[in-house]
Amino acid sequence: MDLDDVTLLAQQIRETNKLSTKDAMYLRSLCIQLKNPVLPQHEIETRAGSRPPTHEEIKKFEEIETIKKGCYNALEDKIIVHNWKEFCKLNRWNLKEVEPFLLLREENKTYIRSKKERKRFVQFLADGLPNRTLYSVYHRFRTLYADNFQRRFYPDEDRMILDHLEHNINLDQRRKYTDLARVLKRTRISIWRRYKLLKKKRYGRENY
Repeated sequence: MDLDDVTLLAQQIRETNKLSTKDAMYLRSLCIQLKNPVLPQHEIETRAGSRPPTHEEIKKFEEIETIKKGCYNALEDKIIVHNWKEFCKLNRWNLKEVEPFLLLREENKTYIRSKKERKRFVQFLADGLPNRTLYSVYHRFRTLYADNFQRRFYPDEDRMILDHLEHNINLDQRRKYTDLARVLKRTRISIWRRYKLLKKKRYGRENY
């Protein structure tokens, strides 16, 4: 695969999945309707579930409820799936058009312009999960709905990661992991972790 193929493929995928002008305008002005009052512990995080809660936010959360960590069980997954369906029903959104909510933003564009509304979306998903943080719930939602592979990386994928990140003279630093994630159907975090591991292995060989 040529060095620029990842970028080109990612662009093609973005074009294929591009929102209609009507849907994009609807999301930009969306005022999310909640079905239940938000729990106080789900008011604490300030970054709409896009980043882990700070130490101070965790402390405040646990003054109200002990945080549950680790794997989600079947009931918790069922709650998130139900909440997504309810969100679509109450806010007049096509259930199958999930991708804008998996990213919330594309490059420098924000699908849902208001930070308040982005946070309300994750609060909607977290309804019925009092001991999970917004960050945790949002990332579980992405895992449930993203069309990503859950398997070991193949050697060809490793070569593509290294070529794209280290030998692409036109590499867009803002999109370097996102483009690979789209093409390889992986999560951004799995690409980042794999790249770190590949560099560590290479360093070990070079210094053996």
